[in-house]
Amino acid sequence: CVVLIKPEILNEFAARHELDFKYNEKSSGSIADEFIKPCERKESEKEALVWIEIHEIDDIASEEGCDYLLNRIIENALPLNRDEYEELSNNKERAMYFFLKFPDIFHSTLDDYNFHQMQGWRGEKVVAKEIKGLIGNISALEYGLKTIYSKQYKGDNLKVKYVDKDDRVFFTAYIEDSYTNDLQFDKGDITNKKPKKSVFRLHFLYRPKSGILETKAKGGQKIIKEL
Repeated sequence: CVVLIKPEILNEFAARHELDFKYNEKSSGSIADEFIKPCERKESEKEALVWIEIHEIDDIASEEGCDYLLNRIIENALPLNRDEYEELSNNKERAMYFFLKFPDIFHSTLDDYNFHQMQGWRGEKVVAKEIKGLIGNISALEYGLKTIYSKQYKGDNLKVKYVDKDDRVFFTAYIEDSYTNDLQFDKGDITNKKPKKSVFRLHFLYRPKSGILETKAKGGQKIIKEL
């Protein structure tokens, strides 16, 4: 994601997280290498937040996703700088631009976009609860998810977000995965000796009137049933 984004836009994103990063034509390393260095110096929780946001931006950085964002901004009559927007060269830049300039719209649109892109939900009848009570108990949901995923040595960092749609509530859990040794560049060389933890998601859609809970997660029917 970051290698396709203009330095001035990435610099603004880095400043948001107080990263010691400011890329320009005099910088010695690649833009990706220079961005990763200050991230790795952050405390693990703050580093995880940086990568969660990068994943979110990357998720909606498609032509359809950026159209979702642009249409939502137009619908809300928000002040979009047309000259700035037309200077953006690709969907990665557009997605990060929307994230920086319209964060509330970005996150609500991202959740809607992910919801409409979802397939393969499993639903079942559960106990009917009011949405207000569920939202007030997110910490218990996070604790329960950590308990489940700790058995797989995952979820040291975990965050649940929600979107309240009145007749339904949509929860997304962002879960830190196990270490992987994926191939990556390190100072110009390819290596698999720098383990990293990625972030994956699982989703709950709950309809309080019918008491139907729908779940989507990787790992097969056993883990979905437990969730």
